[in-house]
Amino acid sequence: MDTDSQHPSRSTIVAMIAALVVLTAAPAVVSGLWSRRWSDPGEIARAAANVDSFPNQFGDWKQRGEDEKMPDEAVSELQCAGYINRRYVNQRLGREVTVMLMVGPSGPLVRHPPEICYGNRANTLLHDPKNVDVVTNDSRKHTFRLLQFKYSGPVSSEFSVCYGWTADGSWDVPEYPRVRFGGSPLLYKVQVLTSDAVPSDGGLPPATSQFLNDFLPLVRDRLLVEKG
Repeated sequence: MDTDSQHPSRSTIVAMIAALVVLTAAPAVVSGLWSRRWSDPGEIARAAANVDSFPNQFGDWKQRGEDEKMPDEAVSELQCAGYINRRYVNQRLGREVTVMLMVGPSGPLVRHPPEICYGNRANTLLHDPKNVDVVTNDSRKHTFRLLQFKYSGPVSSEFSVCYGWTADGSWDVPEYPRVRFGGSPLLYKVQVLTSDAVPSDGGLPPATSQFLNDFLPLVRDRLLVEKG
């Protein structure tokens, strides 16, 4: 009997070992990317500082009141390195929005979309989520997801939330955000809430549209400063 035919060759064993190494190392590499274990800690520290110091007045928009603090468990769950959670009022038109801008590792920030966050409270989703394109004055196109809710508390009211992510200044809500943003060293997420009425065509409320037109170029400029 030919014993060599019953045992794998040396080259086969080497190939099997190599494949095993790849299979066991790949999840660790992915985990390392998503947790930012192997990235420059100074980079995310700079990004966080720029978010934390975001201007409280720009264009016609001025902050009203103090920044709202996120619960510690939410900051921990999202692994936010930096964030703002504040109200802005348009001094010319009187319209108001609440904006939350966050920066941190890719994984946690895409795992908790507003559909989950607001759906866990006393809110009813009025319509299916809708993606809306936004073209700002600098001719850049962005895509956000618009959600319309009804608050079922003691005083019933309706409000909308739009949100998106970016790693480079162009905002989007891809079908598979973990695939799209999984390799990004850090990620930004924005949520804009308003009680301004949603137009009959289903587009963004005027307050949200006007705010994003002023807000997005400013955020992009700060991102470019971080990378510079």
